[in-house]
Parts: sequence; structure tokens; C-alpha cells
Amino acid sequence: MQTRPQLGALGPRPLIVGSAGQVGAALLKQLGPTAIAANPTPNDTGATVIDLIALAHNPALAEQLLDELSPTSILCVGGATDVERCETDPAWATATNCDGPAALAAAARHLPFVFFSTDYVFDGTANTPGPYPEDAPTNPLSVYGRSKLAGERAALTAHPEALIIRTNVVYGPDRQAKNFLYTL
Repeated sequence: MQTRPQLGALGPRPLIVGSAGQVGAALLKQLGPTAIAANPTPNDTGATVIDLIALAHNPALAEQLLDELSPTSILCVGGATDVERCETDPAWATATNCDGPAALAAAARHLPFVFFSTDYVFDGTANTPGPYPEDAPTNPLSVYGRSKLAGERAALTAHPEALIIRTNVVYGPDRQAKNFLYTL
């Protein structure tokens, strides 16, 4: 029987990079008022500004931010999720989904680090029903999937104890109205 990890294991001040997105907002709500919200641009939530592209171009900035914020763990939920833009701007996708998170993982090597990825790292040809097992072979078909897989690998290289979570079809309340179901 598997036991569910306790959110308290993240410590009293988890940093949620990408807290304005669907998953980030849900985590922020669940983790409570001591969680540190961070987004790439200023917004009305008062979140700290952490831009993954800026970290990609200046990895030393990640250490500086962690020194200032003193988080007890990092949840890197943010990324380039606009699949169509990733195809036309692969440098943006790589900076946001790989290089920025890798810089953050390296700076956080002494803290619990969670990188949120995607099932787009697979090609959809698995012969088994249900979700992919952890060790299923990857074969991303899109720039988005390749950039997230590169991000997984880079995060694990920088922080071997990092946890990778691959999401699939995220839906629910979305303050930004980017929810896939809203487009239907």
C-alpha cells in the first residue's frame, strides 16, 4: 500500500514557481499562507517575480533569489505550456522548460526540489492501458515535449534528488482562463 506524501514535508516556506497557473494556484491554496508565490511577471496577487528565462540567461540569479527568499523547498510548476508557440519559438521553450528550471534546481540542491513535467514526453504508442509507468521509454513528438524532457534531465543532473511529476490533462478552476476545457 502506498502512502500519500504529506505536504508538510515541503517545510513551512515552499516556493511555488508558476503560482498563477492552474496547478500552481491549487498548490498555493493547499500549502497555505506561508507558501511563497512566484510568477514571471508582476500581477495583482503580489507574487514574487521569478522569470525562468531570466534564470536561463543568468543562473547566478537563482542562488541570489533563494538567498533572499529562504524557501524550505521548491516546486517548479511554471513553464512554457503554449504548445503551438513552442513549435515556432523553440529557444523560448528550451529556456523556460529546461534551462531556467535547471538553474533553479542547481541553486536548490540543498532543498527538496519538484519539477512538474508532462506526459508529452511520450509518443502515445504505449501498448499498455492506463498511465505510463515511470520507466516507460520516452519519445516526445513536439518541441514542447522535447523541452520538458530536457528539463527533467537537466533538473536531475543539477539536483539528483529532485522529484519529477508528469501531468496529464490538467483542468479545474483557472483564474487566467487558459484551461483546456474553457476552449471547448
